[in-house]
Amino acid sequence: MGVCAMAVMAGLWPSTVEISSRQSPALTDLAWEGFEDMTFVRPGSARIAFYAGTIYIRDDHVLFKPRLNKIKFAENAVVFPAFRIESKFEGKTPSQDTVARTVATIESQIERLRFHNANTLVQIENVVQIDYDATESEREFYITLLKRLRSALPANTRISITALASWCLGDRWLNHAYVDEAVVMLFSMGPSRAEILRLLERKKLNPGPGIDMSIGISANERVTNERLQKLGLFGEGKWLYVFESLPWTRSRFLAVIQEVAQ
Repeated sequence: MGVCAMAVMAGLWPSTVEISSRQSPALTDLAWEGFEDMTFVRPGSARIAFYAGTIYIRDDHVLFKPRLNKIKFAENAVVFPAFRIESKFEGKTPSQDTVARTVATIESQIERLRFHNANTLVQIENVVQIDYDATESEREFYITLLKRLRSALPANTRISITALASWCLGDRWLNHAYVDEAVVMLFSMGPSRAEILRLLERKKLNPGPGIDMSIGISANERVTNERLQKLGLFGEGKWLYVFESLPWTRSRFLAVIQEVAQ
């Protein structure tokens, strides 16, 4: 359906559960590609970062695939878009035109989102998130892209990026990024999981000067989350982003609240 057809639905709040707006850590739910009914998320209990689409970059070709599944929000829900970037350069250096068209794509989709939701009661935060697992050879392109994006967006728009743990454990390339927040994704770590957890026992995460750090976890990786919680990492970030591989439900949301509040 694309982000323009995002449905907004006001829900009745269950009287059996009250979630404090002072819940610590502050939560952001990640609502990814599938159909999502997020009307159970009470304003003040969590923000919602929703998948808005993927930008595919193949050499000098830029293609945008918008979100295809509906997402429903409660009245006054606080939401913002997340864009996925996937690239393949075949050894070529991306042109400045490729950078410009990628930035223009993000800009146009943000404007489209705001225009089609101008008469709704959803609160669209001045935040845009970029999800890009840039390889070492793609870093120069990414830095250039973020610099151009910072110049293109209004000054009060915060740029948030997802970050691999290694980017914040001694690899200081984000020092040159033009971003306000780095969300360290501590899930789906694959074969590197054990090594990263060992490093976290003796090293502090640090995305770089002037960059707020938030923590990203999966609702489905309880063993990893228990380790992270024992290390005190849930409270280290400005926000705790929680990803759910299946569609979010009220019961899953409340279970996550209970887990992270322990």
